[in-house]
Amino acid sequence: MSQTVEELFERARSGDGRAWSALVDRCADGVHFAVLSAGISGDEADDAEQAAWMILHRHMDGVRSPGAIVGWVATTAIREGRRARRRARSRRDVEELASEDRSEIEPEQPQDLAIRAERVLGVRAGLDRLGSPCRELLLALFGSGEEASYASVGEQLGMAVGSIGPTRARCLAKLARVLDPDL
Repeated sequence: MSQTVEELFERARSGDGRAWSALVDRCADGVHFAVLSAGISGDEADDAEQAAWMILHRHMDGVRSPGAIVGWVATTAIREGRRARRRARSRRDVEELASEDRSEIEPEQPQDLAIRAERVLGVRAGLDRLGSPCRELLLALFGSGEEASYASVGEQLGMAVGSIGPTRARCLAKLARVLDPDL
């Protein structure tokens, strides 16, 4: 007679190793499908699933709903896979930075970072005081950190491409006056 997930879990919780193996075998396909559906595959998926099962094993005493184990392990595996992906991306970013020739670049000092942060906050406050048309245009042009094309901004805001440049100049002048009334 086949045991339910709940029965296998209760036996595993009481220390039955065979019940634990049977529980993992019974739930593995559902967990694996969920992880693959989340876009996690290969070694990343295997590692995430294994980590999720280990987390469950460590916290078995706290489980109140053994019938929800498959969903819990799947969700945990997806989170673990995404965490691993973020860590790998961060590691690659750090490696890329480390491999760059930084001989001519001096590290920023804390006071420089503070000044830059203060300027950013000031510009954001100035944009809020500008009003809708100028704020929307300037954010569309510069909000992503890279200057957007006039064509994409025109499409986004419903503006003629030929009017973006002159409007941009007026809005920047207006922002400069908001930021420094003595201009």
